[in-house]
This record gives sequence, C-alpha cells and structure tokens, in this order.
Amino acid sequence: MRQFTQESLLASLLKSGRVDDGLIDSLARAIAEYHRTARTDEAIAQFGQPERICRVLRDNYRQTERFIGGPQTAEQYAQTQHFTDAFCNSRSDLLSSASPTASSANAMAICT
Repeated sequence: MRQFTQESLLASLLKSGRVDDGLIDSLARAIAEYHRTARTDEAIAQFGQPERICRVLRDNYRQTERFIGGPQTAEQYAQTQHFTDAFCNSRSDLLSSASPTASSANAMAICT
C-alpha cells in the first residue's frame, strides 16, 4: 500500500490553506468512483446490515472508553455515545435503505 507524505494529508492541506472546492470535489468523485466499482457479493453485503453496523459502533465505544480525559472529555464521550445509541435504536432503518439504489433523500436523512 502506498503511504501519503505528511504534507499531502488533508489535515496538513487544511492547515496550510490549500483545500478548496476543486480539491473536495475531486476527492468526492474519487471516493464515489471507488464505491461504484468496488466488488460486492452477499458476504460483503452482510457488513452493511444495520445490526452489524450498530454492533461495531458499540464495540468502538467500549474500546475507546480508556481515552476519556485525553482526546475527549467524559461529556463528549457520553454525548456521542447517546447520539449513536439513539440512532441505532430509532433510525437504523435508514441504514437498510443506504444502498447504491437508495434515493439521495434517504442518504441525506442519515446525516441529519
């Protein structure tokens, strides 16, 4: 796998003021093309099931608890965990509709 230089990382580009609309559009197109052409099958599709996504999210919280007081406060941790749990409990149906054929309205609803 190729490794990016530190200067070409998005964080570095942001700090130096080198991120513009053209770069974001180019990045978005590259990501969309990757996902459009990525191999998929039934086994891969299982990773996108709402139950599996939410289980991974909850596992991530358990694994990152030890960072409370470092990169994030206990309050930030609790707020993001609450948001994630609420989403998984009440809106995970949106994840089921987030497929290549899902409407943009459904895709946008996931982010709001």
